[in-house]
Amino acid sequence: MPMRTSIAVVLLSVIAINCALEKGETTTAGKLNIVSDESIAPILNLQTKEFMRIWQGAELTNEADLTRRAVERFVNKETRFIVMSRTLNADELAAIKEADLSYVHKPIAYDAMCFIVNPKNPITKLKTEQLREILTGRIKNWEQVGGKNQPIQLFLMSRNDGQREFLKDSLLRADDFPSDAYPCSTATQMKEFVRKFEGALGYTGMAHVREYLNPATRDSSTYKVLSIAPENDSLYYLPMQEHVYKHRYPLVNTVYYLYSKADKLPLGFAAFLSKEGQKIFQRNGAVPFEPPMWVINFKQD
Repeated sequence: MPMRTSIAVVLLSVIAINCALEKGETTTAGKLNIVSDESIAPILNLQTKEFMRIWQGAELTNEADLTRRAVERFVNKETRFIVMSRTLNADELAAIKEADLSYVHKPIAYDAMCFIVNPKNPITKLKTEQLREILTGRIKNWEQVGGKNQPIQLFLMSRNDGQREFLKDSLLRADDFPSDAYPCSTATQMKEFVRKFEGALGYTGMAHVREYLNPATRDSSTYKVLSIAPENDSLYYLPMQEHVYKHRYPLVNTVYYLYSKADKLPLGFAAFLSKEGQKIFQRNGAVPFEPPMWVINFKQD
């Protein structure tokens, strides 16, 4: 075969391979709709943006939703990748098994329940025991915990929210939230209610309170974040990254991803979150599950 013909055949083969790759999904190319818990959604938006910057053949979208609904959408094959603020519960595991889905479910970061109050509220800290009494409705006035003589207006996320379920399981246990607590549909709505009502108590994730937790630019014009003391402890901690990583702050929850095991692009994005994405979690308010390590070499005399 002449050299010119050989080169032409090789070029045609390369073009054919590239076309095939463009049509098929790879670990770094294709379309993927991600559904993430609202508490962590702001950071997932940054994760998808960075992934697409590196891998321009990928088209990722991120949609915030309640944890229970995100799992339901995964079971119904409406999404192939979700990020949730708690692990799967027994009912969800049973539903995934019944749907005969092959999946991967692993931790990728730590988050914290950040309790927020109105800027005019003089309260700056609560003991875990006091917080439990408020969340069960046994304490109904801020005066009972050292504040003003003012009713506590408790705001909660929907029943399908992962953070609410985490609070119920880890803090309330056999008790339940009071029936007069006001339900919120989004974290933005909860922060708005806390800003509006002086007696309000709400909560959100670390990604939503970065502007307050940054010591250099602490902004308390909309809300204040409370320091919480662990049970039977006299020390109070803000949900700062160091306190969350070392579990000094008492209300730390683990963030997990769940994706379809057989699919390539979900695998690629999962690998990104577990490696490069860890730094993005750290830079934007959450705590990486695998913290970066620094090797320090000391000069020998």
